[in-house]
Amino acid sequence: MGSVVYAFVMLLIALTPTSIHFIKDKKVGVDMGKVVGFELSSQDPQKAIEFYSSVFGWEIAEPQWDYWAVATTSDDTGINGGIGKGPNDHPHGTRIQIEVDSIDDAMEKAVNNGALIVRDKMEFDSFYLAYLVDPVGLGFGLIQKRNED
Repeated sequence: MGSVVYAFVMLLIALTPTSIHFIKDKKVGVDMGKVVGFELSSQDPQKAIEFYSSVFGWEIAEPQWDYWAVATTSDDTGINGGIGKGPNDHPHGTRIQIEVDSIDDAMEKAVNNGALIVRDKMEFDSFYLAYLVDPVGLGFGLIQKRNED
């Protein structure tokens, strides 16, 4: 078994430069969704706030609508997010937030490829947001910035 693991690790190491080269050369286009944040959902957000601020030093903002914005870095090198308390039927756990050009198109593509909509498109002051679950059960959010008129 050890030799199989070793061979697999060596294969990954051998492929890494090719993978990095491919990613570096790939042009980020309109169709590529970018991970822009995370959300930790809990029915006990205060406990989560205490944990993450104590263990990792994250800065937690004052709540807005049972949602606490989280800063994980003082510069632009990391991803910030939030801790939220949703309704009892809201999926709990960690979700990434993916920014898309069209939330409606992204939702349609996701559903056509096996995703389920957990929370349909919601409208906020500066963005639209929806929650989905992919075909293997992982939750994620879709965000579309609103056009500034």
